[in-house]
Amino acid sequence: MLEQKKIAFVSLGCDKNKFDLDRMIGAIVASPNFAIANEHEADAIVINTCAFLKSAREEAEGIILELNSLKKSQGTKIIISGCLPQLDLISKEVLDCVDLWIKMSEQKDIVKKIEALFGIKESKWNFVHSAITTPPHYAYLKIAEGCNNCCSYCLIPYIRGKYISRPLDEILKDAKILEKRGVKELILIAQDVSRWGTDLEKKQRLIDLLKKLEEMNFSWIRLMYMYPDGIDDELIEHIANSKKIVKYLDIPLQHTEDKVLQLMNRRMTKERILDLFKRLKQHNIAIRSTFIVGFAGETKTEFNDLIRFIKEQKLNNVGFFSYSKEPKTPAFNFKNQNNNIIKKLRRRTAYITQTAVAKRLAKKEKGKVYECILDEVITVKDGQYCLVLRNQNMAPEIDTKVLVMCDRMEDRGNFYKVKITGSVGIDLVGEIVN
Repeated sequence: MLEQKKIAFVSLGCDKNKFDLDRMIGAIVASPNFAIANEHEADAIVINTCAFLKSAREEAEGIILELNSLKKSQGTKIIISGCLPQLDLISKEVLDCVDLWIKMSEQKDIVKKIEALFGIKESKWNFVHSAITTPPHYAYLKIAEGCNNCCSYCLIPYIRGKYISRPLDEILKDAKILEKRGVKELILIAQDVSRWGTDLEKKQRLIDLLKKLEEMNFSWIRLMYMYPDGIDDELIEHIANSKKIVKYLDIPLQHTEDKVLQLMNRRMTKERILDLFKRLKQHNIAIRSTFIVGFAGETKTEFNDLIRFIKEQKLNNVGFFSYSKEPKTPAFNFKNQNNNIIKKLRRRTAYITQTAVAKRLAKKEKGKVYECILDEVITVKDGQYCLVLRNQNMAPEIDTKVLVMCDRMEDRGNFYKVKITGSVGIDLVGEIVN
């Protein structure tokens, strides 16, 4: 029998990349010619890259060059997948390191491509299902690929192509596998989740998909990356009345001021944003958002108005990015570019502002009781543990947490009623009440 080649994986970038990585790992595991290994034992390393921002490309290139030492000492082959192969923004030094490039459209053929790289006769194998590299109680499910929004600063349409919804039956097939594995929190992701189904032959809406998923045995269903103009009253009502969809929406606004939004080619105005937030808050739906500061043409006045919005809206969880001037995007050639010092200072100011807002909100939570899911158990010392939990208003990995000190081990993925007793910074502190 042919000795199996050992394959290692390195994951970079967003949870959409993680979903792709899980499918590639699942294919490798199903093949009789390959086995999963760590980097130092591997015959080949697959680096699933992000290239959305210059900083992400630099991170990917740094890791590739770092792993090149293994190639020189052990003959390890370097395979690059993900966003980076979609672009021609790659240094010659990196090009010389790489043995195989796998574009996104080729990820389904990863086994065949790596077999060819090693000169292995093509195997007959059946792809069973994706791996899950997240903790077993939650999983990401990508429902569409690409994006049609064409924001002026964004490389995604160049990297991932036009918006293509995955068919309903294909999504439900993946969801059933996750259901059988015991996943309790299903997190729907795409570049624009709100747009799902509008491009299919039989026009469908996100609500049609949600109704099918709600029939399955998930405790929580979470919606990420919602473009604001795709959130209508019917969807808001459905989320508010659902027993499974968490009362939380991730809505990346990018900015709040009309001139900047127009420059960004965003189909929103400040008036419409405020109206949407009002309707969501009336239904007790928590909002997470992200903003770009220092965009080309953003003045001090417009930045200050953004800061005022953050103070007034009092969102629990907010992320900030400094504008990154990306080749191939329309904004690359915009006039009135802000320098890096201004962008860095504005991002710092925005984070300080939001941290102060989040701390005040955390203090107001004292005495409230939430159903929380346990993500992690940290051993403090013998017989003492710190439980890291989340309530519905908190997405994994990116949001605030609920911390509980406990004298016994508990199982990840279990649900607990937690009474909030205080806060530490922006995180909540509590105690289990049953």
